[in-house]
Amino acid sequence: MSAMRKTVLVVDDFRDTRKLVKLLLEKNGYEVLEASDGYDAVKQAVKSRPDLILMDVAMPVMDGIQATQAIRQHFDLSEVPIVAVTAGTK
Repeated sequence: MSAMRKTVLVVDDFRDTRKLVKLLLEKNGYEVLEASDGYDAVKQAVKSRPDLILMDVAMPVMDGIQATQAIRQHFDLSEVPIVAVTAGTK
């Protein structure tokens, strides 16, 4: 019996960033789902119940903080680790 692959939801509004992270994770045996904004992240998380979420903080439509709060409202997602990731500089 083979072990189940862990699923990571990568949330970032920059397609190139998602592609890079996806490539690195898949190379290391993870199944990767993608979302381009916070609203899509919530939909994907509820639908797929990933093992880990890498969440960009600054995004259009719904930012990473709002998306994290929305995801935490779902009982079966309350224990999923969500790591805030941002490349923004000011």
